[in-house]
Amino acid sequence: VYEDGTPAKDPTIINKEYGKTYEIVSPKIPGFTADIPTVEGIVGHDDIHVVVTYYANTYTLTIKYVDEKGNALIENYQAQLKFGEAYNVKTPNVPHYKPVQKKETQWITGTMPAHDHVITVVYTPINEKLTTIDDPITPLGITVNLNVKP
Repeated sequence: VYEDGTPAKDPTIINKEYGKTYEIVSPKIPGFTADIPTVEGIVGHDDIHVVVTYYANTYTLTIKYVDEKGNALIENYQAQLKFGEAYNVKTPNVPHYKPVQKKETQWITGTMPAHDHVITVVYTPINEKLTTIDDPITPLGITVNLNVKP
């Protein structure tokens, strides 16, 4: 069973003679770990009932924030999530940059797979036009004649 009590696999039933040994390896289920990897023992007079519980594994979600050359712009986001757990992470603002892909402009959402997961958000520089003033006396090249004669 899973940790919430729902069935994980059909029960395994074996018939063995009294005094004989038995060994049953718990089936593998991607993203889960069995609390009893192998059920084993010696057959007695009474029936044996063993419940194997499967617990969701924990994996690492990493979100990288990089420029178009792969250089890190800010610290990675990391979280430990159980297999099947949903995530919803807001894409941070990076000064002077914007995300390249529009779908990643606000939120990164998904469900944790049965392995560590890395997502990369690529940012591109925002084209900001800066005006350089070379001549502080006539900024922006504008000349004003204040000697007005009537």
